[in-house]
Amino acid sequence: MLKDKKGLVRKGHIYFSLTVVLLIYFIIQDWVEIHLTWFTIYLFPLLIGILLPDLIEIANSPNHRAFFHSIRLLKIILFFITPLTIVSAYLVNSRYFILTVFFAGYLLHLAADSLTKKGLPLK
Repeated sequence: MLKDKKGLVRKGHIYFSLTVVLLIYFIIQDWVEIHLTWFTIYLFPLLIGILLPDLIEIANSPNHRAFFHSIRLLKIILFFITPLTIVSAYLVNSRYFILTVFFAGYLLHLAADSLTKKGLPLK
């Protein structure tokens, strides 16, 4: 069961996010050479990004979703933070790509929450 009364449970977020990541991996593997070693290294920051929003804003009530589960933060991450970490990873050092993977996990968490009946707050 991926949902409870409060929305998606942690397993639901992990299953959803890993499914999306694996689909993307299998789609782009013909164009981009991604070694399985790097895939496993980046799995940890991805999982942290997936689980962090619910650790910051604990689901102790039906209205627990605030700023860290909002469309405003989704836009900030999508249009400002993620491009900056991608550019940093490319220009400075590939270790910064871990930040990109972390924020990708965070975005996947918000995407999974947006598919629930409650959705994401607009504020």
